[in-house]
Amino acid sequence: MLLLLGCTAPVTPPPPAADTSADTSADTSADPAADTAGPAPYTLSLAGELPLGGAMDVWGEGDTVVLAGGLNRDTSVLIADISDPANPATLATVSGLGQVRDVELHAGVLYAASDCNCQPDTPDFDAWDQVGVRLYDLADPTAPRLLATIGAPTASVHNLTVSGAVLYATSMLENAVVLFDVTDPAHPVESGRWAPPDGGVHDQTLVGDRLYVAHGTGFSVVDVSDPTAPGTVQTVPVALLDGAYTNVHNVWPIDAEHVAVTQEKIGGKLEVWDLATSTRVATLVDGDEPNCAHTAYVFDGRLYVAWYLDGVRAFDLADPAAPTLAAAYDTFAAATTAGDKPDIRGAWGLWASAGRVVVGDTERGLVVLTEGGG
Repeated sequence: MLLLLGCTAPVTPPPPAADTSADTSADTSADPAADTAGPAPYTLSLAGELPLGGAMDVWGEGDTVVLAGGLNRDTSVLIADISDPANPATLATVSGLGQVRDVELHAGVLYAASDCNCQPDTPDFDAWDQVGVRLYDLADPTAPRLLATIGAPTASVHNLTVSGAVLYATSMLENAVVLFDVTDPAHPVESGRWAPPDGGVHDQTLVGDRLYVAHGTGFSVVDVSDPTAPGTVQTVPVALLDGAYTNVHNVWPIDAEHVAVTQEKIGGKLEVWDLATSTRVATLVDGDEPNCAHTAYVFDGRLYVAWYLDGVRAFDLADPAAPTLAAAYDTFAAATTAGDKPDIRGAWGLWASAGRVVVGDTERGLVVLTEGGG
């Protein structure tokens, strides 16, 4: 069981006793304290925030970040400048897109995924325009300009990833990851698709020419070196191996041999799986907590996790098979009790860059944390 660190600043150790010898040289190269102090503990601290109730995922490029409006009925996407982390500033908002759960900013283009998540004969369903992805030019982030839309059959997109000239869109209606050539973002063209063995496709990430896809009963590694013919390299049937219900939500590679996996179910933990053996090698932050980890990401040698009610956790990856908790920040301070389904309030998604961790939080909106020490 790993010990969860508090989000307050670490206690600074007392200074070493004053040197009472006759040597008062200013040369500190031989100072024992200087040799043994070591780096300061890694911390996560609140810098600033922008309120947006119902917000979900977040992504960024440089000092510009985009936040999915999620269940917010007035704002579908919020575009912000975080060059001053203590004072994030709204640059623009986009409205009228339905339930935007996932966003990405790539090469100055905003990709917004719209997921109906609604039933027939309801107001939400009647209002749904069956557009799965919208692409906006953010050359001027204060004035997003619509470039293109992607609709039926890819009419409802839950998650997306963009790399190079390819858009990977998770369509839960089609139970497939649909690939689009976005060499010209104003004219996306479907180039290929991949479907998991069990349906229920949910999320994906791309590293190199490998797409790591989470689906209901497990996860798969897909070769996308040819975007017109994606092929399965490996499938790990988590549910079969566990012999119990599972709901694999997110998978992110730590290195060539290990992946971080989250399961969106009551008590769903963050896990590390070994691809060579198709076995679980670590379960992180174990215990009695009823909450579940939502999404895990690897940035600059750390594993960051948006953990719903428990906020954000950051893990050190010195040993990829056994990450250790380095710091945490609880974005959701209210007391909660266990329910009969996962409580999906709190830290939904995050993006990290240049000493900043930006969180999409369903209750608070855009939360900017700064990293220290480490």
